[in-house]
Amino acid sequence: MECYKEVPKSVLRSKLGEKRVEKWQREWDQTTKRKITKEYFPIVADRLNMKINITNNFTTMVTGARKHKIILAPI
Repeated sequence: MECYKEVPKSVLRSKLGEKRVEKWQREWDQTTKRKITKEYFPIVADRLNMKINITNNFTTMVTGARKHKIILAPI
């Protein structure tokens, strides 16, 4: 006969969250894409703990994308 111990939901959520971040880190380490972003955020858990104000300029910087909007001024 097997015996199970009751575990609080908060403990299960915490463990599942840790496993999710571990999996995400393995995938992040293995991908060859987003090299520029990986330079800024090599550790997934560290990035998740940061409070970052996401702006257009920030997104442009960490993705390596260029702004596509061109503003023409009258001459």
